Amino acid sequence: MATPKKSNSKTARPSKTEVTALEAPTALVTTPQSAYFTGAYVSDICDVLVASALARLHCVILGAPGWGKTAIELKVAARLAPFSFTRLDPSTPPEKVTGAYNPAELLNGKLVKVVDGTPYDPSCRISILDEIFRANDVVFDSLLDTLDRQGCADPSVVWANANFVAQGERTDALIDRIALWQWLAPSTLDSDTIVSSHLNGDDLDVDYALPTWQEIEDVRAMKAGPHAIQAVQDCLRALVEEATQNGLHPHPRRLTQWTKLVYRVAAYHRGAADFTQLPKQATSILRFAYPALTADDAANWQRITAGIGDPVGAAIETIKKNALTKFQTISGISDAGQRMQKVGELGKFVSDTKDALARLSTTDPRVNETTQTIMKWFSSAMIGDTPDSDSGD
Repeated sequence: MATPKKSNSKTARPSKTEVTALEAPTALVTTPQSAYFTGAYVSDICDVLVASALARLHCVILGAPGWGKTAIELKVAARLAPFSFTRLDPSTPPEKVTGAYNPAELLNGKLVKVVDGTPYDPSCRISILDEIFRANDVVFDSLLDTLDRQGCADPSVVWANANFVAQGERTDALIDRIALWQWLAPSTLDSDTIVSSHLNGDDLDVDYALPTWQEIEDVRAMKAGPHAIQAVQDCLRALVEEATQNGLHPHPRRLTQWTKLVYRVAAYHRGAADFTQLPKQATSILRFAYPALTADDAANWQRITAGIGDPVGAAIETIKKNALTKFQTISGISDAGQRMQKVGELGKFVSDTKDALARLSTTDPRVNETTQTIMKWFSSAMIGDTPDSDSGD
C-alpha cells in the first residue's frame, strides 16, 4: 500500500497544474481570474475541502457574497481532479443535476441518460454545487440521492456553497447528509495584495499546498491499525460527551462521519495507517463537523469542540474563568478587614490553581502566562481592586 508523501506546509506555493473541468453545455467550468484570495479564512476553506476529499464526505461553505467561496472551490478542484460545476436557482430543473434522457434515443425507443458534466458523470471526482440552498423542492429531492449514492462504488464528493441555509421539512434530510459546515468569519482583509494582484493582471491564486489526487486515493485505501482505532475512539468519546452535555445528541450517521473525518485526516498528516496520537489537524477539523444553520450555531459548535482540539487551552480558560469569579467576589467586599480574613482561603485557592496549571503542561507557554495573570488578579483582589479578564495582559 502506497504511503502518501507528506509535504503540505500551508506556506509552500502550490503547483500550477490544473485539471480540465468536465464538459457540460449548461455549466460554468472555467476558473475565475479576477482576484487574489488571502487570509486565514482561505486556509480554513482549503482545510475543509481537503478533509472532504480525504474522507469522501460532503461539505458546504457559507457566508456573505464577495469572499470567493465559489472561486476558491473551483480553483482547488481544478488542481485536484476532474470536477463538475452546477449553479442552482429556483428555476433549475433536476436534469441539470441528475442528467437528461437523450431525445434522439427516445425516438428509437431507448432510455439513454446523458450525465456528462453532472455529479453522476463516471469521470467526476468532485461536484461543486453553487448556491445549493437556492434550489427548488424538486431539485432538493434529487440531491438526496446525489448526496447518498447507494450502490455507487466511487461517487463524487460534493463541495457546496451558499449565502444562507434554507430550512424546512424537505431540506432536513439534505442537511443531515452534509458532514462539514464552514461559516466564514473573516477578520482581516489584505487589501494591498488584492489590489496589486488585480491591477497586475495576475491569475486567481490560493496560497495552499494541496495533496495530489493519488495521495488522496492512497489515504482512502488505508486500513486503520489498532493504535489509530484507539486514538480515534478516545477523541470521539470525549466529543460525544461534550456535545451531550451541551444539549446536542449525535446519531450513528454523525458519529460515522466523525470517524471517517478524524481518521483520514490523521492518516494523511501522519503519512501512515496506524499511529498513537492524533495530529492537531485531525482534531481541529472537528470544529466544522456539525450542521450549523446559522453563524451563531457555528460559533457554539466551535466552542464545544475547543477542548477536543486544544485540551490545554480549554482547561486554561476554565481555570481562568473560575479564578476570576473568585477574585471578583473577594474584591467586592468593601471592608478591608473582612477581605484580609480571606487571605488564607485565597492563598490555598491560588496554590491549588497553580498546581492544576502545572499538571496541564510543562512546555506550553500559556501555563506560565496564566499563572502570572492569576497572581496579578490575587494582588488586585486583596487591595479591593476588581480584576477583569483584560487586567492580567
